[in-house]
Amino acid sequence: MVSTIAEADAAAKRSGDPGSASEQAAPGHGGTVRRYVFDALSPDQVTGLRDIGRQISDQVERDRTGTSSAG
Repeated sequence: MVSTIAEADAAAKRSGDPGSASEQAAPGHGGTVRRYVFDALSPDQVTGLRDIGRQISDQVERDRTGTSSAG
Protein backbone atom coordinates (compact mmCIF):
# COMPACT_ATOMS: atom_id res chain seq x y z
CA MET A 1 0.00 0.00 0.00
CA VAL A 2 1.32 3.43 -0.93
CA SER A 3 1.11 5.87 1.98
CA THR A 4 2.97 8.95 0.81
CA ILE A 5 3.26 11.01 -2.34
CA ALA A 6 6.95 10.14 -2.52
CA GLU A 7 6.13 6.43 -2.39
CA ALA A 8 3.50 6.88 -5.10
CA ASP A 9 6.01 8.75 -7.27
CA ALA A 10 8.63 6.05 -6.74
CA ALA A 11 6.15 3.27 -7.51
CA ALA A 12 5.08 4.99 -10.73
CA LYS A 13 8.69 5.44 -11.80
CA ARG A 14 9.53 1.78 -11.04
CA SER A 15 6.54 0.57 -13.04
CA GLY A 16 7.42 2.79 -15.99
CA ASP A 17 3.92 4.31 -15.78
CA PRO A 18 4.05 7.59 -17.73
CA GLY A 19 1.32 9.06 -15.58
CA SER A 20 -1.17 7.92 -13.02
CA ALA A 21 -4.89 8.17 -13.56
CA SER A 22 -5.00 11.09 -11.13
CA GLU A 23 -2.23 12.93 -13.01
CA GLN A 24 -4.03 12.32 -16.28
CA ALA A 25 -7.29 13.60 -14.79
CA ALA A 26 -5.72 16.70 -13.23
CA PRO A 27 -2.45 17.48 -14.99
CA GLY A 28 -0.06 19.48 -12.85
CA HIS A 29 -2.09 19.11 -9.67
CA GLY A 30 0.53 16.95 -7.93
CA GLY A 31 3.27 19.45 -8.70
CA THR A 32 1.11 22.31 -7.49
CA VAL A 33 0.32 20.52 -4.22
CA ARG A 34 3.98 19.71 -3.72
CA ARG A 35 5.04 23.32 -4.41
CA TYR A 36 2.42 25.06 -2.25
CA VAL A 37 2.03 22.53 0.55
CA PHE A 38 4.95 20.17 0.95
CA ASP A 39 7.78 22.47 -0.16
CA ALA A 40 6.55 25.06 2.36
CA LEU A 41 6.71 22.63 5.29
CA SER A 42 9.63 21.32 7.32
CA PRO A 43 10.16 17.55 7.43
CA ASP A 44 8.65 17.48 10.93
CA GLN A 45 5.59 19.36 9.71
CA VAL A 46 5.16 16.92 6.81
CA THR A 47 5.34 14.06 9.30
CA GLY A 48 2.71 15.78 11.45
CA LEU A 49 0.47 16.33 8.43
CA ARG A 50 0.85 12.66 7.47
CA ASP A 51 -0.05 11.58 11.00
CA ILE A 52 -3.12 13.85 11.02
CA GLY A 53 -4.21 12.47 7.66
CA ARG A 54 -3.85 8.91 8.91
CA GLN A 55 -5.85 9.70 12.04
CA ILE A 56 -8.66 11.21 9.96
CA SER A 57 -8.57 8.28 7.55
CA ASP A 58 -8.69 5.80 10.44
CA GLN A 59 -11.73 7.59 11.91
CA VAL A 60 -13.53 7.59 8.56
CA GLU A 61 -12.80 3.87 8.20
CA ARG A 62 -14.06 3.15 11.73
CA ASP A 63 -17.26 5.07 11.00
CA ARG A 64 -17.62 3.32 7.64
CA THR A 65 -17.19 -0.15 9.12
CA GLY A 66 -18.97 0.53 12.43
CA THR A 67 -15.93 -0.35 14.55
CA SER A 68 -15.12 1.50 17.75
CA SER A 69 -12.20 3.86 18.26
CA ALA A 70 -9.05 2.30 19.66
CA GLY A 71 -7.68 5.50 21.12
